[in-house]
Amino acid sequence: CEVSTEDQTTFDQFVADITASPPQVVRTADDFDVQWASPSNGEMTFGWDAPFVVDGHEQDITDFPRHDSRWGRVERLQKQYRLSQGRHILELDFDTNSRAVSDCRPRLR
Repeated sequence: CEVSTEDQTTFDQFVADITASPPQVVRTADDFDVQWASPSNGEMTFGWDAPFVVDGHEQDITDFPRHDSRWGRVERLQKQYRLSQGRHILELDFDTNSRAVSDCRPRLR
């Protein structure tokens, strides 16, 4: 994901910078490798069995949660999610392919 703000560049320039270097994907019999030249971070590479490398530096992608916000925390590789805000709750279970949404009706005043 590449993002920018108006004070860094115009939208047209941002689009031109991002699309100037399309990702290169090399598929093998068992997996794939991806290479991309990020306009702000340099050369990026990643693969099914290859590390995530940004501008020559390997990036750790295993020592933090999959999701962490004020609505909840989901650990890496966890298959059950529970996100909530007050009485509003979203529960996802990827083992059973189920979803539960609690109390998402608007309050009447």
